[in-house]
Amino acid sequence: MAKITMLGTLGADAKLNQVNPDRNVINFSICENVAYKKGNEIIRIAQWFNVSYFSNSEKLVKYLLKGKKVFVSGTLKFSEYKNEVSGITIKTNEIIADTVEPATWETEESVNVQEVPEKEKIDDLPF
Repeated sequence: MAKITMLGTLGADAKLNQVNPDRNVINFSICENVAYKKGNEIIRIAQWFNVSYFSNSEKLVKYLLKGKKVFVSGTLKFSEYKNEVSGITIKTNEIIADTVEPATWETEESVNVQEVPEKEKIDDLPF
């Protein structure tokens, strides 16, 4: 088994799915951007990982929103299957997470947008 710990960006809002009455799984995908130099050219690649986190924490899902950074630690699992329509073999990777922690603990509701008041006229300046 390969262990992995990474910081990635969520590609979509996490989904909470019920496995059985006593157990839930939180599913989401994260992206890690990798860059390397080939000659004089910089090559940038986005590597995607599907993540499954077995947890009964419904509260965590509201922090796992598209575009947010998240720390994930767990076991890396590789699998493949053959697409029945095209006949192409598809390879996938998945992290079975032991730990999931948002890099920032903010939700859509917790981000307050405050109106900036118009500049007040100050007529009685002492100088």
